[in-house]
Amino acid sequence: MMDRQPNQYIFWMRHGDCNQISGEGSEDKLNARGWKNIAEHAALYLRATVGSQEITPKQTSLTVSKKQRNTDTGQAVIVTAFNLPMEYRAEGRTFPQTRRDLKQIDWDNELFYTRIDEGLTYPADNLNMDIYGNNPDDSINFGLQNPDATMHDGQPVERGSAMRHRIASTFHRTANSLFANPNHRLAIVVGHAPYQVIPVFDSIKNLDPDGVNCVEDVGGHFKMGEAALFTFKHRPDLGGRYDLHLSRPSQDFTLDRQISFSSI
Repeated sequence: MMDRQPNQYIFWMRHGDCNQISGEGSEDKLNARGWKNIAEHAALYLRATVGSQEITPKQTSLTVSKKQRNTDTGQAVIVTAFNLPMEYRAEGRTFPQTRRDLKQIDWDNELFYTRIDEGLTYPADNLNMDIYGNNPDDSINFGLQNPDATMHDGQPVERGSAMRHRIASTFHRTANSLFANPNHRLAIVVGHAPYQVIPVFDSIKNLDPDGVNCVEDVGGHFKMGEAALFTFKHRPDLGGRYDLHLSRPSQDFTLDRQISFSSI
């Protein structure tokens, strides 16, 4: 009988809602809406998968940037999706509402691993905040369609090629970590800004190079708290390759794509 390896998953998301500082971006803490939306959307979306696939926290990793709001988002997703026994439940609350609510967990020992990945931090000083703030899709598309540009409407920006490579590299490191150990079932990755859509864009454009030219073609940029779930199904009948399925709450894509360990 052929060995069946359980599915493995990447839950790739943007941090939850934060108050905005004019011209600077997000405060480094979740607001009340952020905590609530994580519980009611991202965590609820993930709960069905961890329940049906019998995934445990010990089989789950968390990768974040240096910003506290990303760590808080990932930890809030975990305690809610896995329905962990938390002290705040004794107060009649069903989800964490402050950073303090997450402190009782020994996170270093609770998970498969927790790590910081520099690829998830977007350098705000290399970003045209005027365009980014008014229409993030325009900002992302400019980088995708002008990969070598270092200026956007008179302001310095990160090269689109560098931005794309940086975020994709984080995704690839995460996927390789999954493939290296079948006990690593789920990787939760929490990044910044609408640019978290890049792996979604690249996965779909790989299948339809002519039909996918901008982020609107794959559902648009990631709003705060939005996530995508990548499912990797091991195919021992095809020499250990993987089928890849991608879903977003707003859209559902089934990718007729097979990947190998080396190609990811």
